[in-house]
Amino acid sequence: MLSCILAIGFALLNSWLQRTIYTSILPDILIALCFIALGVFIHKIHDHRNHNRHYSHVLKPENQFSIMELEVYSRLKPGRFHDRYVVRLINIDSNKTFGKSLLLVTRDSSCISLSTAERFRLISRIGTIPGPKNPHQFNYRSYMALHQVYSQIETSALYLKRLPASGSGLRSMAASLKDKVHEQLIKYEFSTDVYAVISALLLGERQGMSEDIRESYERAGAIHMLAISGLHVGIVLMILQYVLRPLEWLNRGHTVKMILVVTALWFYALIAGLSASVIRAVTMFSILAIALNLRRRTNIYNTVFISIFVLLLIRPNYLFDVGFQLSYAAVLGIVSLEPLIRSIWRPRYKLFNFYWRVFTVSCAAQLGVLPLSLFYFHQFPGLFFVSNLVVLPALGCILGFGILIIILAVTAKLPEWLAYGYGAIIEHLNLFIEWVSEQEGFILDGISFGLEAVCAYYLLFLLFLNLNHRKSFQNVLLIFLAVIGIQARTIINFSKQNRSFMVFHKSRYSIIGWQSNQLLEVHHNINSNTIEKQGIVLDYKIGANIEDLRSDRIQNFYSIADHRLLVIDSAGIYDLQDINPDLILLRGSPQVNLNRLIDRLNPDLIISDGSNYRSYQDRWEASCRVKKIPFHRTDKKGAFIMSY
Repeated sequence: MLSCILAIGFALLNSWLQRTIYTSILPDILIALCFIALGVFIHKIHDHRNHNRHYSHVLKPENQFSIMELEVYSRLKPGRFHDRYVVRLINIDSNKTFGKSLLLVTRDSSCISLSTAERFRLISRIGTIPGPKNPHQFNYRSYMALHQVYSQIETSALYLKRLPASGSGLRSMAASLKDKVHEQLIKYEFSTDVYAVISALLLGERQGMSEDIRESYERAGAIHMLAISGLHVGIVLMILQYVLRPLEWLNRGHTVKMILVVTALWFYALIAGLSASVIRAVTMFSILAIALNLRRRTNIYNTVFISIFVLLLIRPNYLFDVGFQLSYAAVLGIVSLEPLIRSIWRPRYKLFNFYWRVFTVSCAAQLGVLPLSLFYFHQFPGLFFVSNLVVLPALGCILGFGILIIILAVTAKLPEWLAYGYGAIIEHLNLFIEWVSEQEGFILDGISFGLEAVCAYYLLFLLFLNLNHRKSFQNVLLIFLAVIGIQARTIINFSKQNRSFMVFHKSRYSIIGWQSNQLLEVHHNINSNTIEKQGIVLDYKIGANIEDLRSDRIQNFYSIADHRLLVIDSAGIYDLQDINPDLILLRGSPQVNLNRLIDRLNPDLIISDGSNYRSYQDRWEASCRVKKIPFHRTDKKGAFIMSY
């Protein structure tokens, strides 16, 4: 898919730019074929599993232990019961290996924090990352696979034996610099939220951020501030361009300035931990910095697409990374739409003009990322422009002082007054963001927006840009036909009959549901006031475009089309007259003899949900295997879904 997208994109671009040179479509076809071949080759060589030394070739079955040596690659946001890290597997059972795995360290009294580039020896099992148990849930396994992480290791800190670190490499240097900055900043006893935001802004670390502060920035439309990306690197580039401007007076000053700017950008990337978003942004702005300092006329679209091409050559999976998509959608939205929005009004006064530019840039970026934001996050912050009108002008100063603080912290010369002053600025910023996020009436959430809608939005987006570039009847007709096609597709989707029955998986509870087009009826044993906020139900409601949600208590017997479902709860009552169920749902760990039950009722299928003890389910599964009755365990197979 990557190869096809690259091939088609570059073929169309080449055809548009050089139509006066080529008189035949044959060169475009050849270029497309070349990029298809290049894409296939690049994807193959970058897939770690295709290499002979990848650890997947020496793995034992999941129930067997292995002796392994690993190196910490990066730290992830902690879970409820584990600290999570991405590690490199260096050696497994005396076999030299490479490849990344997810390490889960159980939180207990012996729990310690692992640092990047530290090495450990461990005896443990290597298993697969669990997939989603319910429909429309986030697929963490697929997400980690995009980052070349295909397995997980669960252990306790007691079993980790520290080994001498290699002491070399860029990530080791970045970790060392980060530790120095943390050592200095932690002395000043900032509040938890202030310290978390400082770490995110300056060092790209969001692991210590509370859920409340993260949600406040998200609902205020300012979450992009907390992830070092194109916005931050662009501001750093502007600061460097301004500070180093006197070098232009020297002989070959432009060349010296270009080298210093690019070096400083990559040093900033090193400080920020060389995360994927930072590398993407620094690569793009390094190309832009070189173009600016060579004093040549540049086309911003060429610069953007060159950086995309370079990054995809290095990491093809970036194409499916949410951060990559949002970053370039925002950039392309700004360069294509901002001039059009700005032309609506041209203020006379500089102050008005400055804030008008901030507003137009915010709107253009938001329009660029809108479909992706709705597709991935299902919400729209209506006051995003208010946040940006305050945050964006201040962000330059915040980052400028932040860079100064990093330099002084690394050299252990950070004055106390400067650190506390910076902390006060961040604290007031947090208060403002919190106030914006509390304006509930301007936040639209729970929006269902599918992949087809994303494609339709960007199709119309490109057609309108094409119409603005060249106003003609043909372009108007294209937009008209596209709108008619999208409406026809929407009508077809709404006319489809979608009826299904589901047994969801939730540990210790039971949730069963019926969908009939845009109606979802849920029966459960959870507090009725919180059922709509349950992640399982909320994810399904958004993913399936549910408009009406109803709830009730679980009954003992249901009729589902031509099927009859008997629910057996902890009371264990099933010997009812005149009931011959096809399906049986076991919930609440009923103490029943399943062999006798099968002989008495002879069901076609037995379902066991997450409310049952695992030991009971193991015993039931063995009985069904002997009786040759299908047995569906939601903890292993995920939710049971039956369309009718």
